[in-house]
Amino acid sequence: MFKQYFFELMSKWKWYLSALLILISLVAIYIIISSYFFPRNANHNKINTTSQPTISPIPLSSFGIDSTNPLSGQNNVNAGEIIISFISDRELPSSKAFTMTISPKLPYYWKFINSYPTKIVEAQVFGGLSPNTTYTVSVFDYKNKPVNSWSFTTVTQPAQSSSALIQDNEQKIISNYFPLFQWIPYSNNDFAIDYTSPSDNTLLVNIKNSNVSRVKQEVNDWIKSHGEDPSKQKINFVNSY
Repeated sequence: MFKQYFFELMSKWKWYLSALLILISLVAIYIIISSYFFPRNANHNKINTTSQPTISPIPLSSFGIDSTNPLSGQNNVNAGEIIISFISDRELPSSKAFTMTISPKLPYYWKFINSYPTKIVEAQVFGGLSPNTTYTVSVFDYKNKPVNSWSFTTVTQPAQSSSALIQDNEQKIISNYFPLFQWIPYSNNDFAIDYTSPSDNTLLVNIKNSNVSRVKQEVNDWIKSHGEDPSKQKINFVNSY
């Protein structure tokens, strides 16, 4: 009885073993065929950790000047709102790369109007230059080391117009007195906002939603989004719902 049971068990194990060997053989064949027809790309699942190339900032350094406007020694230069400029022999990364002065002092002021990095530095004169005057422009590098200096002389007649100065002053008045001027009138589903009048910078806010406290907070957030402090604005809220 035991012997018969033993032989039956062995026969079953032989069948299981044969089936296992066949399965292993099929898997091996599949792997061989797959590797032959579909070679694996070693980089297929590899995460690209290579950082994107970055543009290194231009370091501050000494520089030279190739040309100027007006030219050195130039006479009869327009006494109006001209642009005084120079061309550097290398790119300047920012306004920290140089200092530029003019003597005698301008009647009003100048502003640099170029962007950076640049080789061309431009200073817009506002309000014009003094007539029959010799000006000396000096440029220094970031270490305050002299780079170049040149002089020019203006015409004897004063300039007839100072439109750039007028426009600049008008813009300053608007920015100081009506700081939200360029964004209003503005309206959405909850409120409408505008200045009361050209001579009154009180903000008139028409509330369209019955949830007044929420709308007031929304108005404050809108003012903040444009870089202004709501507490410094005069606001007149009017219910329009």
